[in-house]
Amino acid sequence: MFLFLLIDYKHAVSTIEQRREVFYRRLIEEAEKGLVDFDIKDFLFKFNEKCREVFTTSSCSGRIILAEAPRLSLVKSSHEFKFLAKWHRPVVTREILEVIDKYRPKNAWLLVRAPIIHFSARSLDVGLKLLRIAQSVGFKHSGVISLREYGEVVVEVQADDRIDTPIIIDGEWVIRRENIDTLIQIANEALMIGKLRLVNLIGMLEREFLRTCDFKPIELNSIVTYREFIKNFDIIMRDVLARLEE
Repeated sequence: MFLFLLIDYKHAVSTIEQRREVFYRRLIEEAEKGLVDFDIKDFLFKFNEKCREVFTTSSCSGRIILAEAPRLSLVKSSHEFKFLAKWHRPVVTREILEVIDKYRPKNAWLLVRAPIIHFSARSLDVGLKLLRIAQSVGFKHSGVISLREYGEVVVEVQADDRIDTPIIIDGEWVIRRENIDTLIQIANEALMIGKLRLVNLIGMLEREFLRTCDFKPIELNSIVTYREFIKNFDIIMRDVLARLEE
């Protein structure tokens, strides 16, 4: 019985390690094609190269989307949902209006999606440790979503910074075109708060799994609006970089 368990354990380690190598090769290939988000790429390579307990299988650093759909309940697989444009950075009103003028959609939605990363952990204990770290820095929509063979656990880590706003419905502007600046400011605020949460997540993962820094999460409650964020951007980023370099 003991010999069987020993053999099975070796098989488990081998199988998980093989999957880790597969996903790492895919990360390299996608990075070469420019498909890995620029503001998370360095972390993904560092984490997947050095961490032996956990590896990433997919990721998005957060984005703003302009989409065409009669209703958001019509998911992408229904062929009624169409991406018009997407950005992994703050946008300006002119960019949104240029896309609308180009495609002239009958229905247009402005969406903000929070950062999301899927991790695969070697065991349930490691998966739960990852989950606790994520939730502690504001990734509240996180959880174990799959249990694979040999004890491997898939964890989805996602923040809750999200916006779904109609701009045009049935050819009519729901939001006055001249007032869209305010909506863009709110969307940018949601995007950047999500990305600052991502900085906290990265710092905590490097601290707890890689032991490469003594990171302390950035306090986000003091950032009230996007305009205030931009006003204090240099100060905030100096703080971010200093914490990551500790």
